[in-house]
Amino acid sequence: MVEGYAVGIDLGTTNSAIAAVTGDEPEIIPNSDGDRTTPSVVMIDENDETVVGQPAANQAVSKAARTVQHIKRHMGDDDYAVEIDDEQYRPEQVSALILSRLLADAEAYLGRDVDSAVITVPAYFGDAERQATRSAGEIAGIDVEHVMTEPTAACLAYGLQETGDADTSESHEKRHVFVYDLGGGTFDATLVEIDLEHNHIEVKNTDGNRRLGGEDWTQRIVDHLAEIAKEEGDVEIAGDPEQEQRLYDAAVRAKHDLSSREQTEVTVPYLGPNYNLETTLTRETLQELTADLLDQTIDEVDELFERSEHAIEEVDEVLLIGGATRMAQVQETVESYFGMEPLRSINPDEAVALGAATQAELMSASGDTTADDVLPGEEEDLLLVDVTPQPIGIELHDGDFAPVVEQDEKVPISRSDDRFTTVMDDQTGVRFPIYQGQAEEAEDNTKLGEMVLSGIPKAPAGEPTLEINFEVQSDGTLEASATHFESGESVDTTIESGVRLSEKEIEQMREALPTLKDRAVAGAEQKEA
Repeated sequence: MVEGYAVGIDLGTTNSAIAAVTGDEPEIIPNSDGDRTTPSVVMIDENDETVVGQPAANQAVSKAARTVQHIKRHMGDDDYAVEIDDEQYRPEQVSALILSRLLADAEAYLGRDVDSAVITVPAYFGDAERQATRSAGEIAGIDVEHVMTEPTAACLAYGLQETGDADTSESHEKRHVFVYDLGGGTFDATLVEIDLEHNHIEVKNTDGNRRLGGEDWTQRIVDHLAEIAKEEGDVEIAGDPEQEQRLYDAAVRAKHDLSSREQTEVTVPYLGPNYNLETTLTRETLQELTADLLDQTIDEVDELFERSEHAIEEVDEVLLIGGATRMAQVQETVESYFGMEPLRSINPDEAVALGAATQAELMSASGDTTADDVLPGEEEDLLLVDVTPQPIGIELHDGDFAPVVEQDEKVPISRSDDRFTTVMDDQTGVRFPIYQGQAEEAEDNTKLGEMVLSGIPKAPAGEPTLEINFEVQSDGTLEASATHFESGESVDTTIESGVRLSEKEIEQMREALPTLKDRAVAGAEQKEA
């Protein structure tokens, strides 16, 4: 029996990509349209069938109410759901449909089943978002071997590229690589140390914004065009899904054009009664409309270096990852900030998937590839060291957030904190709500779960000493315990996530998914329309 492939998947906000090691190195797997990336767009039609990718994007105007885009921005949000035909779909389910499309295309291309996958996430994603991503893969029916951060995957792809220079002494030196990752919906700033001699990739610091990306640049153009339509034609776009989608499509085209041109013509016919939108958008205007967005990314970079042990001058290379880094203003700003030209030899749309595919192959039970087969170093094992993207701690009685594990701690890690006590006389039990995030108020962070310590002997408030211990495993699993020193009473629990789905829930969500329509059928219907 022929074993199936292990693949790497870059599950993106705007576009997704899938790759596999098919020979000596990983390759991007084109979809059934022949494209190397697939739009992360889902359309559920009237027959409860699903179209994913470019065919869904092409129908986003005519079927705006049935089309879901940018679902990645809602991963980990337990209260968010998309409603279509009175059915509600969680972000994990919508993402599972995208993954199912990628897997179907990959199996058709490879001629073999896909057994397992490594799926990437932004480095700044917390536990809730990472677990939701894992659940999406499980709903899609895939064995998720690992949830890998996008900058780490990109640096692995960078290491693959250096293999050809392995005989030079320079390639064996440790390097500090800064990854500026501006995707469709998220931003990551990550400092990584790469030791190519020993196949060692270690994240040193990470920061970011999970709700800032290229889509925000697009929305600024949409708002600008809507203002023009209001002033020139007295046309109100807000609240009209079809016209909003037409403006969005025009804005995307304009943004892409301005990556290589100083100006572009924007035309949207029949935007209103007797009104056609016709205007010129310049690169200068785009930069003025979005200057604050770019400033936000630099603020995150500044914050990273303020707490890092390494200075900006220690950065040896800068990698630009994510399609939004093609914008001229981004490239110019990053080059000015670091005083060096970013590497342009790595495809920003494909590097993450290629790195993830390499990790998937190295982790595959059926594969015999070792790190020294694909990387310059002589070590057979690849050592990846990640960090906690955001602090983890507990909510105090006054609502404040008390971190126990700080940001940028290497994982796996174990941290204890004995500053806690009771707040009432004769209190015999304590509830510890566990959160992750940067906010000072616990409720403004993401709740991961809670534990309850009971059996505490009665004593005046403030006398008992309560110790909290958090252990964060390499896969992101959090093991928490609380101990009362005087009595020895303790409680242990594994906090997988406040949004982690049970096997039963995953099966129920899988059964509730609409059928994935055959691409050929979807394409034919699209042409008829």
